[in-house]
Amino acid sequence: MDQKFDIEERLKAFIEMGDYEIIDSTEYFYRSYNKTELIALSRQLGKPIKTKYKKAEVVDLFMKQFMNEETLTKGLITINDRAYELLDDIVHDDVTGHLLNLIDLLMLDRLETKGFFFIADSETFVISKEATKMVKKIFKNKDYQALRPKLSYLNAIISYCDIVYGVINLNYVQLLYQYKFPKATAQEVLDLYHQLPDPAMTYDEEKKDFLSDFVTRENVYDDVVKLHQQNIISLPSKEELDDYLYYGFPYSNQAYLHLLFFLIINSIDDLTQPIHDVHELFKAVSFEVPFQDLLTYYDDYIIDDDMLEMFVPIIMECFNTSRHFKSNGHIPDEDMMNLLKSGGSIPLPDDEHLLGELKSHLDELHDMGFDINDYNEVVLKDRDDTDGFVS
Repeated sequence: MDQKFDIEERLKAFIEMGDYEIIDSTEYFYRSYNKTELIALSRQLGKPIKTKYKKAEVVDLFMKQFMNEETLTKGLITINDRAYELLDDIVHDDVTGHLLNLIDLLMLDRLETKGFFFIADSETFVISKEATKMVKKIFKNKDYQALRPKLSYLNAIISYCDIVYGVINLNYVQLLYQYKFPKATAQEVLDLYHQLPDPAMTYDEEKKDFLSDFVTRENVYDDVVKLHQQNIISLPSKEELDDYLYYGFPYSNQAYLHLLFFLIINSIDDLTQPIHDVHELFKAVSFEVPFQDLLTYYDDYIIDDDMLEMFVPIIMECFNTSRHFKSNGHIPDEDMMNLLKSGGSIPLPDDEHLLGELKSHLDELHDMGFDINDYNEVVLKDRDDTDGFVS
């Protein structure tokens, strides 16, 4: 089995050792791999190089296949507006290392451009001279300028729907795309989809549905559709989509901000890791991964019971304010409020201790707009239009 290589980690190691020649020559960096490693890396990147070549030939083939303008364009064609502006400023600065704020660093760290530029530490973005020239040329291309904003937005929509829905019809994707491009037709959306380098979902021409990988792999299309039929689809707002486009998670959701800050404060080494972990939580919460499994994933951050006590409410808040796959994109907190507003009630668990605790805090529940009826159910407290809550 081939060894797995982390290109960015190796690049960082060169910088830490004070070997800055990699900034002048990307080829110099890849010559640091031996022939076997480069061939294994080529397989890892999806374009295997045959073993019959000599080391120098393997390096040459590797550079032609992976470190070229076409590959970099593919990695840059779906970047969002902020990442585009950042990179444009960076390549026009006559320096190699660029000090950026954490959020901008985290945004650039999400780009699919491994090997061209990377995050050297918690505040420095590094780009090679070769990559700088390529980025300038790509950004001047009129076709790229026209296509990038469209593919960027559609790519974010497809990735978002992959997490939240699993199966979604072309018409709904068109509605979401029209947030930014109001006149777009379904066919235009589909034509753009076919230009995405690596879309997160496949498209079924017959059903006119986009499908997540797990839906096709596990052959569960009918099961997912049946599950979704229990709820009318709940679509995200334009603001939610913009959050995902820029950050990869619901950045405007206070619960996710609390989580991000908690992880950053308690991060040991790599400050770019927390944003990846928040993105992973967003996916896990949508799929309702068991709570204990979520805690296990964050073992590196939770080092004692005090940390766990702080962490659990944050995770629960994320869970209750996220869109869920099983309910066709509905948010638990919204569903609960809609049920209560329609005159419904939520039964409490048959637990005397818990009921006693809740009833001992009845004043606080009233302040929040809730009450507990004679049947031990949570209901909305009575209101009138002039006096607020009625006692």
